[in-house]
Amino acid sequence: MSEIESKKSKELSEKLNNELADMSNKIKDVEQKSSNLKSEISNLNDSLNNEILLSNEIGENINTLSNAKLEVTDSIALKTAELKKLEGKSSSINSNDDISKLNAKLEESNNLQSQLDGLHTQIENKNLVVSGKISQINGLNSKLNPLDSQIDLLKQRKANLKKQYNLELENINSSLNNNELPKSTELVDNLNNDI
Repeated sequence: MSEIESKKSKELSEKLNNELADMSNKIKDVEQKSSNLKSEISNLNDSLNNEILLSNEIGENINTLSNAKLEVTDSIALKTAELKKLEGKSSSINSNDDISKLNAKLEESNNLQSQLDGLHTQIENKNLVVSGKISQINGLNSKLNPLDSQIDLLKQRKANLKKQYNLELENINSSLNNNELPKSTELVDNLNNDI
């Protein structure tokens, strides 16, 4: 190999080495973006799980309050029946106490209904939050898939550049005299360390 060919081969080798370094940096950048997206997805999944747990807890509270409301409603119906029964037996019986108890039960029933309405609103809001988080996760996943493809493509390009670089190094080594061989070996070692 002539000196001109040897010089061109060295220049090509250095160019390929620079391209390999650039490719490695691009891969690291894309992998970092991918890692950040995966971390964000993980955080959203955690948040989503917390929202689902809160929704389940609110659902349990709704069931508890519904049962309590049924008990109060049953009690109201019973007291109403007793009151009507007492009114029918004697007009001299004072039913103000029974009416007060009935009014208290009605007020308790209304309070339970207000609490139930509030819990239903909370669960609707939680469902909206969960839907929003699911949409965010889907959006991030749609960004993640192209990044994974880009990483694969960049790695393939890097592998091709490395093969081309190694071929050039072999050409250089075969053309170098014994004085230039240590420099070439050092260049190879530096490249391998960089990669």
